[in-house]
Amino acid sequence: MNHSLIEQIAENWKLAASPVRPGHLVVDFFRRALPSGTGWSGLVQGATPEAIDLMVSRGAERIVSMDLHLETMEAMRTLAKEDWSRVKTVVGDWTEDKPDFRGAFDIVISDGGPHFLPFPAGWTQLFENTHRQLAPGGKAVVRMWVEPKGFPPFREYFEDAVNRFEEERRDRTEDEQKSMFIEFVSEAKSACLVGSVDPDGRIVEERMWPAFQLLEEDLRAKYGSGPLEAVVSALFDRTNPVGEDGAHLTSAPGQDLFRPVLEDAGFSVDVTVLDETHLPSWTLVVTATKV
Repeated sequence: MNHSLIEQIAENWKLAASPVRPGHLVVDFFRRALPSGTGWSGLVQGATPEAIDLMVSRGAERIVSMDLHLETMEAMRTLAKEDWSRVKTVVGDWTEDKPDFRGAFDIVISDGGPHFLPFPAGWTQLFENTHRQLAPGGKAVVRMWVEPKGFPPFREYFEDAVNRFEEERRDRTEDEQKSMFIEFVSEAKSACLVGSVDPDGRIVEERMWPAFQLLEEDLRAKYGSGPLEAVVSALFDRTNPVGEDGAHLTSAPGQDLFRPVLEDAGFSVDVTVLDETHLPSWTLVVTATKV
């Protein structure tokens, strides 16, 4: 196990905010979705500490966290606010059938996991497998994002975002400014993806690079030294603060594309829009109930 990598992933994750991490509206949604009472089981696809903490605090009888990368799971464990001694971490692929997982969970939570899989094939495998893993009437609660409509060109958005941050940081403490900056750059990094999604839901990375390069050049020039330097470094030194080489977003289909995939897998689907950033209608939480 690579302990230095664990430390690096954990430190980078501390310097991320919504929509890179689930914000308070998403966390509240996850909380309300959890089963009540005792004796229930939950699976987290990934190692989202906010989701696992919620399951621990609600008293789940069985909690499993599954990810392809052991160091990422161990890094998230260091960020836990609850006691994870009963949390079982499993190195594995979310799309692979595990006989001991069939019908074993009352709830499955995924914070953006489908976006790292190709659409539609990877999503089909994921949700068919998730359906197998859920007990009758169980549900999968999945945070997703879709491209907002009517969004301005990135340069225009970014100039407004910088001006907003500079205005709001006035008369704030250094710690408050750092927290605000983390929120600002996490949102701006996500906004680089706008315009990169094909009609078939595939993310074309080449389309996002001009925005990402503009973001990097401007942030390094303005904030690449001083108290905010660590946040800038965390943003650009790794594509995403997970895995050995970072993780790469692959797909972001709209509702018209992903809803039939979930329904064909055997789910009834409910979609809730949560506007918790300056990216309108960006964040969706999908509740997929096994039928």
